[in-house]
Formats: sequence, structure tokens, C-alpha cells
Amino acid sequence: AAAFSALSSTCTHQGCTVATYDSSSGLIECNAPCGHGSRYTAGGAVATGPATAALAKYTITVSGNTLTVK
Repeated sequence: AAAFSALSSTCTHQGCTVATYDSSSGLIECNAPCGHGSRYTAGGAVATGPATAALAKYTITVSGNTLTVK
């Protein structure tokens, strides 16, 4: 379970959908039409603003081959 993160896809700045993962930087990016460009770490923390709050985290459990998000 430690190898997974379950995060909200709602940007904490303007409520846009955070949908891009940049594998070269390792950051999750908000490139929605609102265009403000906040970036988050894979753990949900703000890497660059204007967002100031982390993405909401969800609890996950792994049982065998099943990953459950709560």
C-alpha cells in the first residue's frame, strides 16, 4: 500500500481538474482551461503555486490483487 497514493483530482486553487502527470519532473500539473499552472508532488503537496493547499488524500488498502480507495 505504501507504493500507492490516492489523491483528489480537484485543484485546491480554483477547483479545476488536475489531470496531467509530468514523468520528467515527477509532478502532477493543473493544466486546465483556468491556466494557473499549480503543480503538486506525487504525495499531493504543493510544489508550485498559486495553489497553497495540498490535494486531498484518500485512504487506500491493498488486499491481494485488490486496491481499495476510501
